[in-house]
Amino acid sequence: MRSIELSMEVEEEDGVFVSTCPELGTASCGDTVQEATDNLIEAVLLHLSGLKEVGTEERVFRERGIKVKHSPDDDPAVAPSQADCNVNVIAQKARLSLALSP
Repeated sequence: MRSIELSMEVEEEDGVFVSTCPELGTASCGDTVQEATDNLIEAVLLHLSGLKEVGTEERVFRERGIKVKHSPDDDPAVAPSQADCNVNVIAQKARLSLALSP
């Protein structure tokens, strides 16, 4: 399986929590930290799906310094989903680990 790690930041702005993924330039928001986190994960997954669909995933990863980790059990039938996400939150910053389809 291929996987990547992305950073995630959540900040409160005018009573709304804004979440961002600096590596992809993806952002979202929510009324709570959890909602902002969940919405960002959904936005990141949509962004990654779009990159793969138009064939620019590897180029974007290379240009933005996103390293892809490979494991021996790569399965091309497995698409990224929220179930494949592991979010480790430290204060208002987090690392987002995503499983990718090859």
